[in-house]
Amino acid sequence: MKPKDITLISLFAVLTFVSSYFILPIGPVPVTTQTFFIIVTGLLLKPFSACLTQIINIMLMCVFKSAFASPTFGFLLGFVVSATILSLLTYRKKNMLLMVVATMIASICIYLVGIPYFVATTHGKYTFITALSVTLTPFIIGDTIKAIMAIIVAKTLRPLVKEANSKKQ
Repeated sequence: MKPKDITLISLFAVLTFVSSYFILPIGPVPVTTQTFFIIVTGLLLKPFSACLTQIINIMLMCVFKSAFASPTFGFLLGFVVSATILSLLTYRKKNMLLMVVATMIASICIYLVGIPYFVATTHGKYTFITALSVTLTPFIIGDTIKAIMAIIVAKTLRPLVKEANSKKQ
């Protein structure tokens, strides 16, 4: 792995971690800007780098925020799946339609991992249907806006990342 890859992995891991502090507490699952950075990460980095970025983010969250003790920890696991799948789908081909569809698939992955974990760790407080009302429904519009913004930012940053990766060490 090249130093430039390590730098990008570190940068996006820290950006994702820091974004967890910008919260809007609307219920048992707060609104954060993390999904914005997950999408940017998946659209800009190679699949292994995108995956590693989110694993580092989880380690930071566990050390500094005790995230492993939260019913929302499953969403962090979903971040790893989401960023990796998004990168796998878009790393070689970067057309707008593919980016939009892949971003939707990646967003769904977060919920496919996070919601069952949330239900399992709340010990009967939420059924799967009631969990949807607190972990999915309030986030659809915000996640859509963040996804659109992330695609725009990634398209803007892609030439810079590509140029940095093409220069010799």
